[in-house]
Amino acid sequence: MSAPAIRVLHNFPEVALKLGMLEDAVGNKVMVRALNTTVRQAKPRMASQISKEFRISVSDAKDRLDVSNAFKKGGEFRMEASLSARNKAKGRSMNLIAFVERSITLAERSRRVKAGEGGKHKLRGGGEVTKALQLRFQIKRSGGKQLIKGAFIANKGRTVFIREGKERTPIRALSTIDIPNMFNTKRINEVVVKAMLERFQSNFARELRVVTQGWVK
Repeated sequence: MSAPAIRVLHNFPEVALKLGMLEDAVGNKVMVRALNTTVRQAKPRMASQISKEFRISVSDAKDRLDVSNAFKKGGEFRMEASLSARNKAKGRSMNLIAFVERSITLAERSRRVKAGEGGKHKLRGGGEVTKALQLRFQIKRSGGKQLIKGAFIANKGRTVFIREGKERTPIRALSTIDIPNMFNTKRINEVVVKAMLERFQSNFARELRVVTQGWVK
């Protein structure tokens, strides 16, 4: 399955008109530069939109976004540029460790302990054991935290697991939505596509001035 992507093509009458006034070599060069500038500008915008909705940093989101440039090769131009998203590891979803609650206030900890969630508990045969608080996760910034009973962190703090039965094994890693899924969220995608379409024409005009050195206004 291919990675989700936004492809920048053009269908602007004003752009088409100006292209018709130029020699093919000049027009193609301008188009390639305008497409590549537009898709490069879209990368931080997409990362920002993802981070705005999901609890992931802009830098982490940006690390999973790839730009494919339009280019000239062997005298031919490929008139398409795209922005795509990929999983951190091929074929794997993002582990819940990325969204685990990192800290809580003392008051909240006290409230949870009083509710019987963690703290010290006496054993039937004497003695006591200290239980950790349950792990909580928050994937969307607008949503609340979710508790998954029995989830625990292992693999040197890199992975959240859960046991599949009452025994210590087997266990399985808990995964959730990854960057490609966030990328494909309609409200995020629409904002970025709209921004790209708005920027393309101004980018084309600027690159036209640069390539033609000011002789075409």
